Amino acid sequence: MEAYESAAEPQEGFAVEVTLAEARARLELLLERAEDGPIAVLGPHGTLLGALLSPADVRYFQELEDAADHEVSQRALAEEGEQIPLERLASDLGL
Repeated sequence: MEAYESAAEPQEGFAVEVTLAEARARLELLLERAEDGPIAVLGPHGTLLGALLSPADVRYFQELEDAADHEVSQRALAEEGEQIPLERLASDLGL
């Protein structure tokens, strides 16, 4: 499979670039190819519409997000001052 040729700048970090039409037509093959690296799905004028990722890549990004969330929560817990329970915050905000 060849990379999609467009006038736009190539999408950095993607192993393959395909048009939306090609992605629709060859989805099963592209999902298999995503194991080799992320696939950029491009729209008109080479605009990035989305990406196909392997399950391993998805897990990796989930782990990164979980680690970042944990770090932020630990910093919040270490802050000085009153800790406000979620129920009170939601009530105060009318949620």
